[in-house]
Amino acid sequence: MTSILHLKLALLTKPFGGDETLAGLEYEKLRAIAKNIVVYAGMIQYRMPRETYSLLVSLEADL
Repeated sequence: MTSILHLKLALLTKPFGGDETLAGLEYEKLRAIAKNIVVYAGMIQYRMPRETYSLLVSLEADL
């Protein structure tokens, strides 16, 4: 999830030559991946510490 956040920050600082639709598509892909990570973590939340799940949710909110 931290890697996705770093990719998002790199995407925001990268010039796209006026093609904001490409940046928007990449951003939506990253949001979909983040959502899938949180859903998967929710399915196995009883097998990992509560702090880990809280961190994932807060990182998703930053996206």
